[in-house]
Amino acid sequence: MFLTGLHTAVIVPHLCEKGYSKAIALNASYVDAYYNRGLVLSALGDKPGAIADYTQVIRLDRNFAAAYNNRGLALSDLGDQKGAIDDFNQALQINPGRANTYFNRGLALFRINNDRSALADYTQAIQLNPSYAKAYAKEWEIGQGRSPICSKRLVYLGLKE
Repeated sequence: MFLTGLHTAVIVPHLCEKGYSKAIALNASYVDAYYNRGLVLSALGDKPGAIADYTQVIRLDRNFAAAYNNRGLALSDLGDQKGAIDDFNQALQINPGRANTYFNRGLALFRINNDRSALADYTQAIQLNPSYAKAYAKEWEIGQGRSPICSKRLVYLGLKE
């Protein structure tokens, strides 16, 4: 039997969580099980549970950049922008080439009204991934087309001379 639609969206994550929990019960050092369960918990809306799992991943592997990034996302969703920015900074120290981490840090900076730094992060995300549409949108929202990269893009699109 194949699950589709709403059934997949509701049942499969819960089954995944149970499977990862069983794997962790069998091997408390299984980093990927904590990380994947954190992804599932976050998708289910359990941000505190996801944060706990990402924290355990970081305890087990201090160089797991994606765990810092995803914990930062969960912290940001819960309103802890400082904690989120700290996690994004750590993720970028480990892996400075990730456009999505710059984008995520930009969102947290934007949420604390640090538009200049947010704009710099969106611009860096675009430099790393020139097809990062969400970064262009946020860059435009903040810079209203004034940043050099955004201005060049607008000229290219024929929206600015």
